Amino acid sequence: MKRNVSILLCVLTLLAAGSCSKTPEPAPVPDDQKEQPEPTPEPKPEPDPEPEPKDVVVMTSFTEDFSSRESEYLTFARRTDRDDFRYYSAFPSLSERGATILMLRLDPADAAGEGVVVASRDYVYYGSVSARIRIPDIVAVQPKLGALADFSLVDQDSVWGTDEFTLSLRLADTGNLYLKGLHQDAGADSEPVVEESVVTPSISPFNASSRFYIYGMDWAPDKLTWWVKNSDKSEKTVLSEQTVNVPTQPLRLQFRMYHSKNSPTKDNANTTQVPYYPFELEIDWIKYTPSEP
Repeated sequence: MKRNVSILLCVLTLLAAGSCSKTPEPAPVPDDQKEQPEPTPEPKPEPDPEPEPKDVVVMTSFTEDFSSRESEYLTFARRTDRDDFRYYSAFPSLSERGATILMLRLDPADAAGEGVVVASRDYVYYGSVSARIRIPDIVAVQPKLGALADFSLVDQDSVWGTDEFTLSLRLADTGNLYLKGLHQDAGADSEPVVEESVVTPSISPFNASSRFYIYGMDWAPDKLTWWVKNSDKSEKTVLSEQTVNVPTQPLRLQFRMYHSKNSPTKDNANTTQVPYYPFELEIDWIKYTPSEP
């Protein structure tokens, strides 16, 4: 009997020791206190690939002084359907002795938007373009003339879109310059971004019909600067700088003179008349200097 009692006590002792060694079950954690898994990040959209650079010929530095009837660097948009008296290269200047010019003439029979077009044979890229120009004095003859002379960097491309950066001389306004920067992405639903301004040069006195001035644009990857100066030796007078929508692909250099019904001068909304006479504009030279690599 004593032996049985001893065995029973041993069993109870072992059971008690085993229950004491067990770790108690943890209390349940409320759902709002449970550690939440990290959210799976949304995949970032792939950026649109940059279009391939234009497969074009970029011109080297040149100066066209119009000493010959044709140009190695520029093309003239001549017409064959009727008499073309709009271009006269290697012509003696009417206003400066000894200068040989390209004379451009308006045709009173041209429709609005038509006119003379002089363009670079190939493309230009970052650098400086300039031209020495004198517009005709038409104020006493036809003060409400609607005619423009545009000096531009321009191109329309199915991949890169449309760029046009223009310094415009309005023949009825000899004291102001009209600047336009236009960019439009390719695609029919793209809205054009246009910045326009009218600037009175701080050259005193400034009269675009009284003498030749040098007009130009300096084009860098992050900025396009319009300027004017009196002569080769004078300092540039900055007209404006554009730092948004600056073109990054080659463009053509272009000069146009034409009649417009929709581009009146700053101070006279009635300057929209068709030309009564073949008014003559003089270009002494056009120059392109690329940026240093």
